Amino acid sequence: SIDPNSQSSGINAEYGGIATDLGPSYWFFYLCCVCNFMFYAAHWQTLVSGTLNFGQFDVTEAQMFLISTQLWTGLYGADLWNIEIFEGFRIKHALLCFSTVCSFGSFILSGNVASILTGGIGKNGATIADTSVLSPCIPIFLHTIMFYKILAESDSVVYQENTIVFLLTMGLAFTKITNS
Repeated sequence: SIDPNSQSSGINAEYGGIATDLGPSYWFFYLCCVCNFMFYAAHWQTLVSGTLNFGQFDVTEAQMFLISTQLWTGLYGADLWNIEIFEGFRIKHALLCFSTVCSFGSFILSGNVASILTGGIGKNGATIADTSVLSPCIPIFLHTIMFYKILAESDSVVYQENTIVFLLTMGLAFTKITNS
């Protein structure tokens, strides 16, 4: 069975992309990749250490950030996010950079990366499933590359014409590997 929490991380990323008017851009793809990776990374760290750790900027803060983004869009319209800060760089890009720095910074500073790299609680520093602590990076890397190749090189322009369906499919694929 598929955990609804892992499905919601991809769907919430899409809500944020729609609210900030990202459209069928690489930025929207990037947002969904970061959200899916952060959810996957939390489970990766749990597989290694046997405990789920939360950072300073985590699920609750991300949800509040998403809610406030949607409220601002509702009050001022999606054009709010298209205001240029400087040439070619808009408020929506600044939000993505800010949320990326907060997410990865929190993940690193809360000791999750150190937990993964110092070895697991299994035999000889393995994960609780007695696999290498680095083996979970293979499926996430392959899925990301596969979806990027589809996005960038598809003759059918599936991403540009069906952005939400493409990102939902990508989210379900990430859900599947997270729960495996």
